[in-house]
Amino acid sequence: MKRTAIIINKNLPFGEQANVIAIVSAALANATEDMIDSEKIIDLNGNKHAAIKNSLVILKSNPTALLTLTETVNELDSVESVVFTSKGQRLNNQFSDYKIEISTNELKNLEPVVVALYGEDEQIRTLTKKFSLLR
Repeated sequence: MKRTAIIINKNLPFGEQANVIAIVSAALANATEDMIDSEKIIDLNGNKHAAIKNSLVILKSNPTALLTLTETVNELDSVESVVFTSKGQRLNNQFSDYKIEISTNELKNLEPVVVALYGEDEQIRTLTKKFSLLR
């Protein structure tokens, strides 16, 4: 069984939290083959429903622990991950600049604000057990 965990910098304002969670959710779904089912789920009224196949949890972290987690996960081939940074937040609607900024800097200089993880349930739980639920 697979699991998705999104770990966010607890110091971000609520609106920014929601925004970056949406960004990494979409990016992670795009990067994996089996997080979202390709078949549409439609109710009797014609409404399309989310086709997420596994559990997803939103957790909070301090910035230092978030950076440490992203560095640890980067070394694991068995976990898919996506990071978004404060640099990315500041480059709104400037995708060319964003690509250059990301590709010419180390992660610690980009200040990660959220990381999304996808992998085997047990491994994701082990990686994220020290974080608490976002409330």
